[in-house]
Amino acid sequence: MAELPVPTGWFAVALSRDLPNGRVIAARLGAYDLVVWRDERGTASVASAWCPHLGAHLGYLGRVRGERLVCGFHGFAFGADGKCVATGYGGRVPPRAQLAMWPVAEVDGIVLAYHDGAGQRPSRSILPAGGTGCTGAGQPAPWAIPAADAAGVTAARWRTLTFTGHPMEITENSVDVGHLRFVHGYAEVTEISRASADGPVLRARYAMTRPGRMFGVRVPTVRTTFDVAAYGLGFSRVELTVHTLRARVRLWVLPTPLGDGKVCLRIGAAAHRAGWLRGRLAAWVIRDFSLLGMVNDVAQDRRVWATKRHLPRPALAAGDGPIGLYRRWAGQFLPGVRCAVPPEEPARALPLEASAVSSEEAGGAPATMAGTVPVPGKTTVRSG
Repeated sequence: MAELPVPTGWFAVALSRDLPNGRVIAARLGAYDLVVWRDERGTASVASAWCPHLGAHLGYLGRVRGERLVCGFHGFAFGADGKCVATGYGGRVPPRAQLAMWPVAEVDGIVLAYHDGAGQRPSRSILPAGGTGCTGAGQPAPWAIPAADAAGVTAARWRTLTFTGHPMEITENSVDVGHLRFVHGYAEVTEISRASADGPVLRARYAMTRPGRMFGVRVPTVRTTFDVAAYGLGFSRVELTVHTLRARVRLWVLPTPLGDGKVCLRIGAAAHRAGWLRGRLAAWVIRDFSLLGMVNDVAQDRRVWATKRHLPRPALAAGDGPIGLYRRWAGQFLPGVRCAVPPEEPARALPLEASAVSSEEAGGAPATMAGTVPVPGKTTVRSG
């Protein structure tokens, strides 16, 4: 996917569980090497990894001392705003000794950094709902990702995979109805409510039947409903209802571009502890089974992502799902990439196999746009 640039938006650089107070880790986002750390007061920060003194990589040589990040090469110390507050020699601080700070937020136990694909600083500061906010420097961010309600939900379990791909293509799978049958073998795929885009948020809702095999092993066939919310191209959250098992699971899909056509994909799952899943062990089993299903699907998708190319003028057909809507929405995150899809959807996605979905199975009324954060000047778009 070298033909696509690194998108603008929020991308995962760490999991909160891997960043306790005092921890420093190295990360990468696109062409940038980053240092991620949490000071002793619990504030997470993200900055360019290179010490402005003599270029040491702070992801490997940095140490937290109180509220400061200290370089192990010459003892230069930096505050949460990136400014050097002391040298290892005790003398005057060089005026240019300042880290390049990145906007950072924590949502759902995920540490996110904001990348601006146009190379410009975002225009204003927003505190992400339910998150710990931006850096101590008050680094700005143009829009926020709302946190999900964690009450009655298990701790998430995560898997991290690195492979050839791009966030644009990975997130597109959430609206590519056709591939669900041909790649994953899902049956009775039905679009419950029209996909819609509002500013940086895209939502879609589907029902489908999952096949009875996973990694070549026979498993129960289940009927499921997916409620997808994509916040830009780097953060998707899915509320999965497994009707056959009367269970609800929350999924996260977090593709972070690494440059050179590679992507780091973090996928997570947590179960709602309700009904027969109130017991911890039962909820853990459903959570882990759902995560295994996600890993199985990604393994099938990787064969496509590793060998396909991005077509700016796709020959869309009825039955594809709202890919045209998705492409127009995604264009705002890809500076310089021209969106050449038709202005109208060719047709609303049709069920791949006819199936009636009851109102109970569909979960009631269609999903609303509550909780989205519109971008000024962006229009609301709906499919079909």
